Amino acid sequence: MHYAAKYGYLDVVRYLQSKGADLNPYNSVNGDTPLHTALQAGAQESMEALLIVGAKTNVLNRDGKKAEEVAKNNAIKDSLQVRYGKRYETYKENGFETI
Repeated sequence: MHYAAKYGYLDVVRYLQSKGADLNPYNSVNGDTPLHTALQAGAQESMEALLIVGAKTNVLNRDGKKAEEVAKNNAIKDSLQVRYGKRYETYKENGFETI
C-alpha cells in the first residue's frame, strides 16, 4: 500500500481496498501510513484516492506527526481547498475527519 501511494498506483490502492486491506498500516521504519507517504512524495492523486476510500488522517507516525504535517508540497494542501470547496484550515482543525 505504501509503494502504491508513493508512486501513484491508484488502481493498486483501489484493488487492495476492495479486498479489505488495511488503509492505515504502519511502515516498520518510520511509522508512516500510506497517507503520510503520499503527502511526503507529493502524490496528490494518491492522497485524494486514499481519502476517498477512507484512510484515516489523525494517525500519528513515530515522530508524532499527522499526515498533513509531513506534506512537503503546499500545492497538495491547496488541492484540498479546491477539491472540497472549503479552506484547508477547516480540514486541519477537524483532522480531515469530514472528508
